[in-house]
Amino acid sequence: MRMRLVLIALVTLGCVESPPDDTGLDDTGSETDTGVDSNAASDLAAAQTLWATAGLEDYDYVLEWHGMFGPDMAGPATILVRGGTVQSATYTSDGSPVTADFDARSIEGLFAVIQEGLDAGADQITASYDETRGYPTYTYVDYDLEEDDEEHSFSAAGL
Repeated sequence: MRMRLVLIALVTLGCVESPPDDTGLDDTGSETDTGVDSNAASDLAAAQTLWATAGLEDYDYVLEWHGMFGPDMAGPATILVRGGTVQSATYTSDGSPVTADFDARSIEGLFAVIQEGLDAGADQITASYDETRGYPTYTYVDYDLEEDDEEHSFSAAGL
């Protein structure tokens, strides 16, 4: 009888769930995904430095916003920048000027989108940068993983 109680106790103890730890590591010792890359701020700073070193004040590129946007807000659109300021933006589909709803930004403005997400403590930020010039090629910002439809992303190409 005593052996049976010990065996039941051991089986029961084996079924008790361990409390979660706060180490940020999974069972294999690897980092768990918190949504925001721990290097996001330093990656942004390095990309901005690379962009500044490229010294481009006059350039064209294609910008497309992704998310819960209508076609007028999403693009894609060709952005013409002169002297660091957006001079024009036209839809790539037909060459017509973008509507006031389209958020035409310079590359510095795209860096600002990432910085705004970092400053606001967004739950998830993913950013990729051009290896040569440093401009953001893809960025995804989700301010609250529990909310729907407040996340957005963009892609930039053709520089």
